Amino acid sequence: MKKIIGSLTLIAASLASNMAAADSYWGVGLSNYDLNINVLSNDLTFNTKAIEGVFGIEVNDYVSWEARAGFGLSDDQATLEYGYYSTGITSKTNSYFSGYFKPHAGNKNIQAYGLLGYSSISHTVEILGSEEDTADDGVSYGLGAEIFISGNNTLNFEWKQLAKIDGGEITGVTFAIHHRF
Repeated sequence: MKKIIGSLTLIAASLASNMAAADSYWGVGLSNYDLNINVLSNDLTFNTKAIEGVFGIEVNDYVSWEARAGFGLSDDQATLEYGYYSTGITSKTNSYFSGYFKPHAGNKNIQAYGLLGYSSISHTVEILGSEEDTADDGVSYGLGAEIFISGNNTLNFEWKQLAKIDGGEITGVTFAIHHRF
């Protein structure tokens, strides 16, 4: 047991020293997501907005690791039709949390990057006056561009698939500003 604790301590110290030497950055962005889902042969699309916070560590010139958290700002409605019956459905993204491996390449003015990670999403669906909180998670991926605007500040624009869910997917675009330490 002492060997395991000692090994874990050594690994943690090594990671901490590497992280201290790495460049880190944080940012905030506005996201616009579409939840596209098929319910009872109805293709429904809900458009919601979220604010997203980012913390990243640039491991080297080509790889970063990121943690993100987003919180819903709006909801959207769609109509579900089944035979002679129709009803309104409201959907809202409550929050999401993501971790990404972020390979990037470019020059001192602009960089292109990819995202590959995992996201966990909490959202609320209201139908016939009854609300249900649901959670989905899964592989998340995307592509983006980062434009260096001044000093340590960048503008980011990206597309990502936040998650694939039963019968659909959540995709969207994010516009953000990041600051490097």
